[in-house]
Amino acid sequence: MYFNLFFPGRIQRQNFWLLWSGLVFCAIPSGPIAAKPISDYRWESFYESGKAHEELNRLDNAYYYYEKAERWMKGQKATEVQKAELYNAMGRIRQKQNKPYEAEIHFRKSLLYKEDQANIHLFLGAFQYERRRYTEAAQHYGRYLSLVNKDPDAARAAAIAYARSGQPQQGRELLLPYVSNNEDIRRECASLSLQSPQETLLACHKRALTVNPLDAESLREMWRTSYALFQARGNREHLLDSLFAAEQLHFLFPEIPEGGYYYALSLLSEKKYGNAAQVLAGINGSEGMELPALMMEAELRKRTGERDRSEEIYSAVSSAVEKRSGLLQEQR
Repeated sequence: MYFNLFFPGRIQRQNFWLLWSGLVFCAIPSGPIAAKPISDYRWESFYESGKAHEELNRLDNAYYYYEKAERWMKGQKATEVQKAELYNAMGRIRQKQNKPYEAEIHFRKSLLYKEDQANIHLFLGAFQYERRRYTEAAQHYGRYLSLVNKDPDAARAAAIAYARSGQPQQGRELLLPYVSNNEDIRRECASLSLQSPQETLLACHKRALTVNPLDAESLREMWRTSYALFQARGNREHLLDSLFAAEQLHFLFPEIPEGGYYYALSLLSEKKYGNAAQVLAGINGSEGMELPALMMEAELRKRTGERDRSEEIYSAVSSAVEKRSGLLQEQR
C-alpha cells in the first residue's frame, strides 16, 4: 500500500532493483578513490614480516618479503649492518631450500657490508670445497675457525682444504688444538684386533682419531679395517669410511706414500676413475710403490675399457714379481 504511494502502477521487481542501483551509484562521490601512499611502505616492515615467516619455516613466504625489503631498501636509508643482515637472511633461506648458487650470491653481498659472519664463511668454505676451489675454501674455513671457539668437523675440513691447496703443514696446525694423548685407546684397539669383530675394531680406531686427529697410524688402521669390511660385505658406509681415512692420510701426510695408494684404491671402488687416475699419477714415482701402483693402473684400465693395455701392464707386473723373487732367492 505504502509502496504504491510513491510508485503508482505495477512495477516489476527487476525494474525496482535497477532504480535502487542507480540511486546508490549517484550517492558515491565523484573523483579518484583515496589510497595509502606507496611512499609510506618501509623496507623494515617487509624485513620483519620475512623474519616472522622464517621462524614458522614458511620459507617461500619469508623469501618473498625479504625480496620486497631489498627492493624498497634501495630507495630508503639503511645502515651497512642492516644490509648485511638482510642479505644474510636471503642467503640463509636459499641455503635451507637447497639452492646453493643463489645462496652464494646473497652471502657474498652480505660480506661486502660485514666481514665477520661465521655462518657465511662456513657455508662458503663447504661450497668452494665441493667445487674443488681448495684455496678459497681454506680461506673461508680459516676465517670461520677464527670466529668460533671450537669446531672439530670444520677444522678437519679446513685442514684438508689447506692440504689440497698445497699447504699440508698449515692444515696440520689447524688440528693441533684438538690433539690429545690417545695411547690408551690405541692399546685397546691393538688388543681388540686379536679377538673382536671388525666393526668393534673400526669403532675403536674412530674413537682414537677423535682424541688425536693427527694420528697417522690410526688413520692407516682405520682404512685397512673399513676397506676390508667393504670388500667382505659391500657396505657403502664402510667404503665411505675408507675414503675418509685415506683422504686424511694422503693429504695431511704426503710423506707417507701408501696413503695415496689407499686413497686411489678407495676411489677406484667408488668408481671415481678420473680421480683415482689423478691420485695414481702422483704416486707412480714413490719409492716402494711401483708394483702396487702398476697393479692398480692395470685394474683401472680394465674398468675403463682398455683391456689390451691392462693385459700389458699385468704381464709387466708378473715379470717384475718373478724377477724380484729370483733376486731374493739368490741372496738367500
